[in-house]
Formats: sequence, structure tokens, C-alpha cells
Amino acid sequence: MILTRTEVGEHGAFGTLQVDEDSPPFAVTLEHTYWVNREWQPKIPAGVFHCFRGTHQLEHGPEFTTFEVTGVAGHTGLLLHKGNLEEDSRGCILLGEKRGELENEPAVLASGEAFDKFMKLEEGVDRFELTVR
Repeated sequence: MILTRTEVGEHGAFGTLQVDEDSPPFAVTLEHTYWVNREWQPKIPAGVFHCFRGTHQLEHGPEFTTFEVTGVAGHTGLLLHKGNLEEDSRGCILLGEKRGELENEPAVLASGEAFDKFMKLEEGVDRFELTVR
């Protein structure tokens, strides 16, 4: 999988997710950003990471199956999951069908549909490599 960031700023890091170099993006992404060294940065830097399937739980929600991005220095529990606004992420990768606005904030929309599509693509897969650029 390849996550390509297209915009990083105070409202989050927006990007696209595709299976490989030869396939079109199948989802848009949004990650929370933090003010570090005088610039907005997501927790997951550019690089290559291993993602593993597992059962996880967000702060106030039921358990669900997804993938965790591992190998990010100083961070654990970075998941790919549903969510629309930057505040729905604490460094995780939110998936959506398209970009838009919610509550006058930049957002990713149709997140449930995008997450379901992602999990269907990864059916039978227990781990994959994620390239972030």
C-alpha cells in the first residue's frame, strides 16, 4: 500500500491511499497533525512501515478489526480506521471516499464506506507493507 500526502497543515495531513504504484487511489486519508519544530507534522513520518491485522478499540467504542501501523518511533496504536475530522485521529490514518467539509472544518467523507472497501481489499491478509511519502 502507498499513502501519498497531498497537503499537510494545521487542519491535518490529507492524502490518498492506493494498493500499488500502478493502481489508482481507492481512498483519501486524513491524519492529525502536531506543531513540531515550527511546522505541522503527522506522527507517521515518510518511510516504510509494517501493518498488522488485529482487534483494537478506540477510546470510546467497541472492538473492531483493523490494521496497526508499526515501527513508528515513539508511538504505538496507530491504526487505519473510520473518522471524518482531524479531531477523530490521534495520529491514526482516517479513511474516506472523498474530501469535503463537516462543521466548517476540512474533512474526509463517507468514511464507513471507505473503511469497508479497505478491509474487503485486505480480506485474508494478516500484514502488509505501507509506504508513506
